[in-house]
Amino acid sequence: MTIDSARKRWLPRHRAEGPREAPALVLGPSLGTPSRVWEPQAAGLARDRRVVRWELPGHGGAAPETPADGVSVAWLGEGVLALADALGLERFAYAGISLGGAVGTWLAVHHPERLDSLALLCTSAHFGPPEGWHERAALVRAEGTGAVADSAAGRWFTPDFAVDEAARALVADTRAADPAAYARLCEALAAFDLRAELSRVTVPTLVVAGREDPATPVAHARELADGIPGAGLTEVPGAAHLANVERPGHVLAALRGHLAPTEAPHTGVSDAPAAVPPEHARADFCETGPMPSDPEPYEVSFPGGAGVLTGSLAVPERDGPGVPGVVMVGGSGPSDRHNDAYFPPIRRHLVDAGFAVLSYDKRGVGGSSGDWREASMDDLAADAAAALGFLRTRPGVRADAVGLFGHSEGGWLVLRAAAARDDLPWVVTNSCPGTTPALQERHALATVLRDAAASEQVVDETLALYDRVCEAARRGAGFAEAARLVESAGMPPALDGHWAGMDERMWRFLGRKQDHDPLPDTLRLRCPHLALFGGADPLVPVAESVQLFTTTACAPGRHPAATLTARVFPGADHRVRTDSGTRLAPGYLTFLTRWLTGPS
Repeated sequence: MTIDSARKRWLPRHRAEGPREAPALVLGPSLGTPSRVWEPQAAGLARDRRVVRWELPGHGGAAPETPADGVSVAWLGEGVLALADALGLERFAYAGISLGGAVGTWLAVHHPERLDSLALLCTSAHFGPPEGWHERAALVRAEGTGAVADSAAGRWFTPDFAVDEAARALVADTRAADPAAYARLCEALAAFDLRAELSRVTVPTLVVAGREDPATPVAHARELADGIPGAGLTEVPGAAHLANVERPGHVLAALRGHLAPTEAPHTGVSDAPAAVPPEHARADFCETGPMPSDPEPYEVSFPGGAGVLTGSLAVPERDGPGVPGVVMVGGSGPSDRHNDAYFPPIRRHLVDAGFAVLSYDKRGVGGSSGDWREASMDDLAADAAAALGFLRTRPGVRADAVGLFGHSEGGWLVLRAAAARDDLPWVVTNSCPGTTPALQERHALATVLRDAAASEQVVDETLALYDRVCEAARRGAGFAEAARLVESAGMPPALDGHWAGMDERMWRFLGRKQDHDPLPDTLRLRCPHLALFGGADPLVPVAESVQLFTTTACAPGRHPAATLTARVFPGADHRVRTDSGTRLAPGYLTFLTRWLTGPS
């Protein structure tokens, strides 16, 4: 079937899943596959996204309609926009595989105002000499799609995976595709070349490559990542062209990390990121001068208390017996391996200084199993210990020289994980309160009230309400009772941040967390402790925390190796940044690495 492209705009067949009011994510398929090629990631992505999968013409049961004047990637892109318009999606995130990725690149170049972010999987800005595509189109027109299905498995999968049931099913889908539509799509790829326009892409972009992909080799992915300003690149080991099918967990974790919301519900110590556009994050977070050259972290997974934890590991290239290591543990809420945009610049500096760095997704975030809201602080500390054990076993890493770095809530977790251990070289807490979470949150609430110039009466009444809520949690009150308590007080505006996103699970989690005391853990340390703070942190009682940590360091019977170094960076915020949160405090990275290489 052909259509007159001058009169009718193509509307792709599609399926949608996930919460209707959630941010939209549109997924594009590869040539020869239906939209179910995304099945390994669809459910995980649809947990907090409205996921829309579209079909290529003649694929997955879609009508083989194509314009009379030929198919182009631009025509496919216009169809995706028509679909978005029909669904009422003014803006959306987009991820595409191979041909579907080419459509995403075209959208980012020509309609950036419609995209929130872009993920390009196993694709290219130019799919090689056009002659090969014209030859394939002629073959399919003459012999049908079975003629290319026979060789598809060798392009799409590594030999060991090519016999898998999932691989065989996708090859069968190629046989079922309409030959005329398939041939026209080959001709669209023959004419596609956006190499000269990659610099026009301004949306946050992730490029994903299968390291064993013969169809779009890693060099194609690197060309995309180099050409698109600020793009990230993830290489998936042991995967060919359909990397998302062969290594589903790796790709899901990468996508969820890329698509992670920029703000999380407030749960104790806030870890909301600065309002810095992702494409500018590298430059804005430089301490001084240009950032060191990027390491290339790769996807890892390892056992955790609730199943599997996923993360990123970067190991510097160094001669010698091995390198020291750092496990980075994120803050409160659904923190991922990057702790939003906070960890990557610190990780790059540490790798440049010769450290292997592992960070991971909290339970239920990215590809990690479980749900952090169902966990205890002991459970989350056990996950940090599991990450420590995993990093120690990595090739090229010195098992005796791996320590823990915890930011905000992560500081409480690494202190718990480090307590009474003789095998740690050091532990670092970053913006970690020396108080319980309940007292820290009370301090933050008081700061909000005073910054808003609230009257002393309003301050006293709001803090008294907060104290009653905490006491209700201590005696095991349910969420409904707590909600009535807050509502009966008229929900003071300053309490909105603490109460936002509260539900039964969150209420139970905060009840388990609120009286966690870090001081007994610091008393049991048997290694040096570095405590870093921003002097203008509005969330943490910095002076009190320094005093508390110092008091425990002076306690009788403290282990002689458990020295304390406390460093406060004047004018810095909760993420130890200055200049309105756009730059790590002067001297922060230098001091951190110098201490790690010789703590005292």
